[in-house]
Amino acid sequence: MVLHGDTGPDSSNCTALRSLWADGTWKSVRVRPDGTIVESHSDGSRTAIQPDGTRAHTNSFGQTSSSVQLGDDEDGGSVTTCEDGSEYLDYGDGRRTWRDASGFTFEVTIDQSSGDRITSASDGSRRVERPDGSRRVERPDGSFEHQYSDGSVDTGTIDEGGNLVIRSADGTTAVAYADGSESWTDPWGLNSQTVVAEDDGRYTAFSDGWTESESADGQTMIRTSPTGATETRTTLADGTVQVDYPGGGAARFDPTTGEGSYTEANGSVFLLRRLDDGTIVGTDSRGRVIEHNPMTGATRMAGADGTSQTTTRLEDGSFRAVLVDGTEIVTAPNGSQVVTGPDGSSAKTTVTGDGWVARREDGTTVTSSTAGDGTTRVAYDYMAGVGGISSIARSPGDGTMQVVLGSGDTMGISVAEDGSITVAGPDFERTFDPGSGIVGRVQTALSDDGSTTVFTES
Repeated sequence: MVLHGDTGPDSSNCTALRSLWADGTWKSVRVRPDGTIVESHSDGSRTAIQPDGTRAHTNSFGQTSSSVQLGDDEDGGSVTTCEDGSEYLDYGDGRRTWRDASGFTFEVTIDQSSGDRITSASDGSRRVERPDGSRRVERPDGSFEHQYSDGSVDTGTIDEGGNLVIRSADGTTAVAYADGSESWTDPWGLNSQTVVAEDDGRYTAFSDGWTESESADGQTMIRTSPTGATETRTTLADGTVQVDYPGGGAARFDPTTGEGSYTEANGSVFLLRRLDDGTIVGTDSRGRVIEHNPMTGATRMAGADGTSQTTTRLEDGSFRAVLVDGTEIVTAPNGSQVVTGPDGSSAKTTVTGDGWVARREDGTTVTSSTAGDGTTRVAYDYMAGVGGISSIARSPGDGTMQVVLGSGDTMGISVAEDGSITVAGPDFERTFDPGSGIVGRVQTALSDDGSTTVFTES
C-alpha cells in the first residue's frame, strides 16, 4: 500500500490522504473545514461522516442511504435509512433489526443467559449462533443445518416428494415422509419404521424388537421391549416429562433445560442433565455418575471410587455390558444372553419359542418351557456324577407344583383357598397353616451322648 498526500484544487480547504493498493484500488479520505470526513473509493462509493455521527453513503451503483447515531457515542447504535425505504437499526449491543422495501424483516437478539445470537426472519427462518462456534439454521419448509463446534454437520433437506431427509454427523439417517410416517437407521444398522394410525396416534417398530406407541396428542408414549416389559413416557401439565420404568424406577425432566432427576426403585435419586447430542448425564449423592444416550444405547456408569461399567450397542442390535470385575454380558434383541467371566468361563441363555435354555458354567443345562395354559416346566440336565432336582412343573391355574428329585422321587405342593400349603412326598405329608403352624413337622433332638433323634408328627 502506498500513501499520498492529496494536492488537488481544494487542498487549501481540506486535509486529504489517499491510499493506493497493489491491485490498483484506492481509498481517499478528506477532512473538510467543518469536520466532515469524506471517504471515497475506487469502485465509486462514497461516505460522508459529519461531526455529530450522521452518515450519508452512496454505493457503487449510485444508491444512497443515511445513518443517524443513537446516543452520545458510536456504542449507542445507529439507524440507517435507504432511498428505497428500507431501514436498518443497530442497537449497539449486538441486537439489530432490518426491514426492506418489500416488508421483509429480520431481527437479531442475544440470549443473555446462554450467549446465543438468534436471527429470526419474517419468512419463518431462524439462525442460532452459539458461543462455542456451533450454529443451527432452520427454514420454514422444515429443512435445517446444524453445525457443531468441531465442524461436523447435521443436515435436513426436502426431496422432490416433499419428504424431509435428515443426515446426521454420526452417520444416522432418517426420513420424515409427507404423510406423517418416518424411517430411521443408525450407524450400527438398527432401523425403525413409524406409521400414523387411524386415531392419529403413531406406532414405531424397531428392527431389534422394540416398539413405541404414541398418543395422537403426543402426551403419552409406551415403549415395549422384545420380552414384553414396558416403560411409559408422559408429558405432564407443566411441560415436564416423566418416564416410568418396569423395574420401579422413574425419571422426570424438563425438555427446555434438559435438567431433571431419576429415582431408583430403592429410593436413590440421580440429578439429570441432557447434552446437545441427546446423552443424559446423571449424578447422585454418593458421587456415582451415569451417562446414557437413548439413540445409540451407549451407557457408562462410574462410581465415586473410580470403578466403571459400560454398555454399548453392537451392529446386530445386541447390547454389550462390561461390569466392574470384567464380566461381559451380551444380550440379544430377543433376550438371549451370553455371560463371560473374567477367567474366560461362559454361560449362555437362549430364548426359544416357548421359553428358554440356559447352559451354565458347571455344564448344567436348564430348559424352561411354558404351555398355552400357563403351565411351566423347568428341567435340569447335569454332568455325569452331579445330582440334584430333575424337574419342576408349576400350574398357576390350580396353584400346584410338582418337583421330581434326582432319585426319581416326586413331591407335590399345593395351595388351598385358605392359604394353607401342603407338601406331599413319598412317605410324608406336611401342611403349613398360617393360623396354626405346621402339621406333620419334623423335629430333631441332640442327646448327651451325641446321637440325633428325629421325630415326625402325624
